[in-house]
Amino acid sequence: MQHGGAVNQANIVSSNAGYSGTPLWKLKQQGALPRFTRDDEEAEMQAAAAAAAAEEESEAMRVAVDAVSLGRGDAMGDKPLVRHVIVKDLRKVAARSKVPLPAGGLFGNRAPIMLFALFDGQSCAEAPGPYAAEWCAKQVLPKLLRNLSALPPGYENATFVKATLTKTFEDLDKDILRGQPAIHDGCGAAIALAVGEKLFTAVCGKCDAVLCEIDTSKNTPAVPVRLGANQGRCHLPDEQKFLMENGGVVFQAEGGATLVSSPSGAVAQVSRSLGDRAWKGPDGGIPGSLKLLKGVPETKVTDLTWAEKSSKQQFVVVSSAPVAASVKAEDAVTVAKEYNGKPRAASGEIAGKAADSPQNSNAQCTVMIVYFLPKEDKSTQAPPTKRARKEAESVRLRHIVIKHRDCGQPFDPV
Repeated sequence: MQHGGAVNQANIVSSNAGYSGTPLWKLKQQGALPRFTRDDEEAEMQAAAAAAAAEEESEAMRVAVDAVSLGRGDAMGDKPLVRHVIVKDLRKVAARSKVPLPAGGLFGNRAPIMLFALFDGQSCAEAPGPYAAEWCAKQVLPKLLRNLSALPPGYENATFVKATLTKTFEDLDKDILRGQPAIHDGCGAAIALAVGEKLFTAVCGKCDAVLCEIDTSKNTPAVPVRLGANQGRCHLPDEQKFLMENGGVVFQAEGGATLVSSPSGAVAQVSRSLGDRAWKGPDGGIPGSLKLLKGVPETKVTDLTWAEKSSKQQFVVVSSAPVAASVKAEDAVTVAKEYNGKPRAASGEIAGKAADSPQNSNAQCTVMIVYFLPKEDKSTQAPPTKRARKEAESVRLRHIVIKHRDCGQPFDPV
């Protein structure tokens, strides 16, 4: 009896006798859901409303963009010689890639960020090729995001954003020469980066980017602004000076084209490009001489003034080298003006004109147009109204089905 009583007393003292692990009451305590108070629920609702308002504000910029490419690609592998990149919301891409973007300066108030880029394998030193353009089109987005995220607080202004675009070009040029030994061709590039109501452009090589602003209320002619006219071509004085100082020989060929010759005897028609290993070497310079071709773009910043004035049209026409050589900038913006807000139709019209040129019989003509549309004024929009009922005479039809055997005559008498 005493032995049995001792056992019962031991069971009362420790309910876990003979077992190991966490007690059941501890598991219940750890698995209990936190209790939200009414204040917590209201704070969560306010945070969600603020996030929705910020998202709506970030979508204030409206664009219509598309691209059309006509002509053949690479004859060997059927790869396109021109690649283009369109990113309408760079913030979403950065969030999914877990890359933090700057939050102050131009990037404050969740300013919308967009990227439009074109890489042309025909704007190179020697024979056109698709590989440099393809590689750059795949690498430009992660490199640009990394450079933007590296901007320190207080440096989110136009000067440093332009420097970020320049560094992105330099990174592409350096990495393709040092890290991609199988790629020997080169390419030109044109990039447009919209941050809020600022447009940053960078052009390298014979690619072209044309900005145009039209005030429809004044009926003034379209005046194009070429954003890369001061680089890429050997006949420009500054380009000639750089080429000759670095070992190149600039001369004029038959037909009036200005070319550059390297110490090895190779001839190029451009003064700037990305890649082109034979002109830069694996480390960015020809062995025994300095770097001949530059990979630095011409950068510009423009205010997008279309936002508050619906009477203004503002758009950018980005094109490959064959289009820039055969279609004048004035003609391109005239077509874009006629097809306002319809980028695919406008791009196809311009690319078709370039493809019809005899000099582009074996070229790839690519055009990308970005229309910056005015903001929608929601305060002036009337609520939807019920459609008015139309009064019309109604005719009631009676359908009578008569069996064939009940018909006295095959046809009704008239």
